[in-house]
Amino acid sequence: DVYKRQNHTSLNVSGYNRLVLREAFKDNGDSFTYDERRIGGGLTIGRPFGEVTRGFVSVRRDDLRIEDIDDEEATLEDVLFKDQSVRSVSLGLIRDTRDLAASPTRGGRSSLTVETAGLVGGANFNKYTTDLRRYFSFGDRPKDEDIAALRKRKVIAVRLLAGTTTGSPPFLEQFLLGGGETLRGYQQDRFPGKNLLLLNVEYRFPVTDTLQGVFFVDSGDAWGGDFAEEFGDSEFTTHSSVGVGIQVQSPIGPLRLHYGLGSEGGQVHFGIGQTF
Repeated sequence: DVYKRQNHTSLNVSGYNRLVLREAFKDNGDSFTYDERRIGGGLTIGRPFGEVTRGFVSVRRDDLRIEDIDDEEATLEDVLFKDQSVRSVSLGLIRDTRDLAASPTRGGRSSLTVETAGLVGGANFNKYTTDLRRYFSFGDRPKDEDIAALRKRKVIAVRLLAGTTTGSPPFLEQFLLGGGETLRGYQQDRFPGKNLLLLNVEYRFPVTDTLQGVFFVDSGDAWGGDFAEEFGDSEFTTHSSVGVGIQVQSPIGPLRLHYGLGSEGGQVHFGIGQTF
């Protein structure tokens, strides 16, 4: 296999103090910005189970705070924001048969994650997420699995992302749909909700040795829960977009520039690596 997978037990430890500018969208069409302050850390242990399957267990502690809300009529209580702590344990399973991790041309990656928070205090919720990806390419495969030749293949990539949450997750721990990583053509975090369903389809084709073109269709929604009453969809509503993009191969992976057109207009998205 071109993509060499880890065949040993892994340990990852992280710590962070992040400040992220975000935007929330009201159901009347207005929006406002705010700062997300997230202080915490986590520990993840991974273990292989066979050639293509890997399991992991993860614990994390996050302290969440909303700062500098740019809305004269809003208060922390009005928009349901409040300081909260998240202390959670996650269990996950990943099956990975991709030939190239950065730009797959065949195979797939399937993951299932279950997260439980509130066992030792803090916010109380459970989150269940599955991510299914498949890749199909055309024509005869290059001899000796030549990576440069593989990157020149025409590829259809498909992702189905689904999830649901029970309990009372903080606003920033629910599903947030919209932006260059999920539903292109819509603004970042456009649709919040306790449930998520998203389908992405891409057609990737070579333009030059280092340049790749992309046509894509995205469709899905995040819906339900207390926050969706004011900021999103109470019931599942299909939001779709179509778009085009270019991707330039670099030492850190593809650099992508996509333009998506949805029902609320168009959006330009820049990112590093394939969308999925």
